[in-house]
Amino acid sequence: MRAKLGDVTENLDYKRVPIAQKDRADLEKLYPYYGAQGIVDYVDDYIFDGEYLLVAEDGENLRSRKNSIVTFAKGKFWVNNHAHILGEKAGTNLTYIYYLLKGLDLSGYITGSAQPKLTQENLSRLEIDIPDVQCQKDVATLLSTIDAKIDNNNAIAAELEGMAKDLYDYWFVQFDFPDENGKPYKSSGGKMVWNDELKREIPEGWENGIVSDLGTVVTGGTPSTGCAEYFAKSKSGHAWATPKDLSNLNGRYFYHGEADITDAGLKNSAGNIMPKGSVLFTTRAPIGYIAITANEACTNQGFKSIIPAKKFGTEFVFQTLKMLTPQMQRVGVGSTFKEVSKDVFSHQSIVIPSVNLLKKYAALTLDIAEKIRNTQEENVELTSLRDFLLPMLMNGQVKVKGA
Repeated sequence: MRAKLGDVTENLDYKRVPIAQKDRADLEKLYPYYGAQGIVDYVDDYIFDGEYLLVAEDGENLRSRKNSIVTFAKGKFWVNNHAHILGEKAGTNLTYIYYLLKGLDLSGYITGSAQPKLTQENLSRLEIDIPDVQCQKDVATLLSTIDAKIDNNNAIAAELEGMAKDLYDYWFVQFDFPDENGKPYKSSGGKMVWNDELKREIPEGWENGIVSDLGTVVTGGTPSTGCAEYFAKSKSGHAWATPKDLSNLNGRYFYHGEADITDAGLKNSAGNIMPKGSVLFTTRAPIGYIAITANEACTNQGFKSIIPAKKFGTEFVFQTLKMLTPQMQRVGVGSTFKEVSKDVFSHQSIVIPSVNLLKKYAALTLDIAEKIRNTQEENVELTSLRDFLLPMLMNGQVKVKGA
């Protein structure tokens, strides 16, 4: 059935109330405060209690669609005047409408050039195909099951990332790695010695060093953007990372970005192919995005990356660069944007543990890293499946069994 969105959902924009940032500052943070792109703050009261769809009313994202323009809000919450609020009507499944809006091209309904806007009138007159309510429920159940698995994997990965960070901090920042008796080294009175270069005490047998000791520091480059032959569709050439790719990365592992580069593109750039397990680090626009290559890859000039030396391994280098991120951000220079040069990046001071301890750390973290990689790989597959099914389910090309 063909229908207008305003006829099958209830618009509740008249209930939304904006609260100025200065007025929110002293409020108790109890309930989510939503804007165009999701939660922007928390406040001490709510105006909605239930399940609703929030659709962005304005903002650059309406055109770029870098992020979803629709949010499924549940429970008690407040909404400002930058998001439309849609409620469910009889004969309509709100979860189905959520997935329908995620996949629709709304460009013809968006007005404004400097500030894109989706008015309430245009949203309401949006024409959609909507099957019977049972079919809606079946499609919604299938897609939400996939998303629930993705969310669960993200939660598992976040827990594992927290464990990996805590372990690194405990061993290499607090120096409470297990001694020969299995007790925390520093807390149990392990011998600490003064290091003149670092201007601090470090465990006996450890050394001072610099970032370049961790492995080979690699820079990147961009071939001429005017030559189409230098670029290829993602996954059809050499994986090539830009800071933007890492900003959109959901997880620690980088596979491919928005575009790959060809053999000719690689030859005509200053980039270098790095092996799987290399650690990417953005050193400009902005400083501090970090990832691990899941396959061979290269980067543009916004990176200084490390091919880890064997004795350190990927996990130690990854965690060390994460720990050094605030320091890297402080040493960046530049007027238009901050940048860390290769020389400055390479010469940041680090503490180098004993080889035996590094081996123990690598063995202990191997399983954690593998589980994180597995959850991210599964999510890549699930996301691809969901995005493949979404348009076909919505236009009736594919039907859920039994629907």
